[in-house]
Amino acid sequence: MLSKLLGVRIFDVEASSRCDVHCRFCPREHLPETGLMTQETFDRFLDAVPLRPTDTVSFVGMGEPTLNPLLPEFVRRIKARYPKTLTWITSNGAHLAGDKARRLIEAGLDILDISFNGLEAESYEANMRGARFETTLANVDRIVALIERTGAATQVQINYVIGPDNAGDAENIERFWRARGIRRFRPQKLHDRAGLLRTAAVSSTRGLNGKPCQLFEVITFVSWRGDVLPCCHDVPRACALGNVNRHAWSEIAARKRAIRRKHAWPALCKSCSDPLRFVLRRQIDRAFRKEMLDRLTHRLPTFGGLSAQPEETFPFSPAEPVD
Repeated sequence: MLSKLLGVRIFDVEASSRCDVHCRFCPREHLPETGLMTQETFDRFLDAVPLRPTDTVSFVGMGEPTLNPLLPEFVRRIKARYPKTLTWITSNGAHLAGDKARRLIEAGLDILDISFNGLEAESYEANMRGARFETTLANVDRIVALIERTGAATQVQINYVIGPDNAGDAENIERFWRARGIRRFRPQKLHDRAGLLRTAAVSSTRGLNGKPCQLFEVITFVSWRGDVLPCCHDVPRACALGNVNRHAWSEIAARKRAIRRKHAWPALCKSCSDPLRFVLRRQIDRAFRKEMLDRLTHRLPTFGGLSAQPEETFPFSPAEPVD
């Protein structure tokens, strides 16, 4: 696979595990404690890991990253040291009014991924309790206008969960956002977060069934405290591989390699039904093939390891059925 050949890596960095929106898809009640990543912990991560042009640093986790006032500085430090590394923030968008979005864009953010579940106030506010439909929609519109006005390179992307109640709505959802100037989408299939979430999951197939976990291979999750976890589904924080504040990165990486080599997967993997565990590399490979084509035809600007993709779903979404 191309992604394996190029050594593609995604670092999920949890700038915040605090959140004041209660999404019905999020098992936050299983978190042992919440907090904000400090500058010291982030710098230890950044000093420890030499980032590559094919890497992505994604500020995501069990909280809302924009609640951390240091977030623009985190982005700025990455782009100053590794300008070709892709930076990404996943946000509920509720706190992106005023100066906050502008500071992130000026820091050099590549992708602002906004979770938006519902096309009218009733469904949106039922899915994302605590957020206001009109407020967040206005924030998104202002950000799109700001990027257009300033010519910034930041790309706005909408992510949404696909469940039984909206399985056939993708065309309507994306038409709604295209009319507001957005061309990037990341649909995510509903699942129960390794058994932590009570829901009618789209995928009921559990465990790895003898296959390697592509989430574990590609993504490294760093919590707000600096703990390196098997993946984002370790919400109870029970299977840490080490901590960037106390362990050398070489030691943490060696532990991860040993798990992959021996197939000594953490216990939570037996309950996992996340479709991405088997198709993530395929989705990344598709993105690189498209970028190569776009570069050859000079149709799209590129940044980091991936290109902008008008009217396409982003490759890290589980867009294919999983056996």
